[in-house]
Amino acid sequence: MTIQDLLRMPKGITPDEWDAEIKRRDKINKKIRKLLSDRENITDALDVLKDEIGSARYKEKESKLKSINSNIEKLRKELNI
Repeated sequence: MTIQDLLRMPKGITPDEWDAEIKRRDKINKKIRKLLSDRENITDALDVLKDEIGSARYKEKESKLKSINSNIEKLRKELNI
């Protein structure tokens, strides 16, 4: 934990609890970054497959994109709590 993290520590919470919270937030941010990268790759794949709208491959990628977007939203909500 850095001094800046220690200074941002809310009142009524122990340093150990704050350190655990910082680590939890870091893990969530890492998951979000990976999902954002995956979303970018899927979006690129959908651009390539735009001539095949309605095909099985396109539907699979589209479904994957919806799943990734919902996971990102869940993780962002978890960060704000």
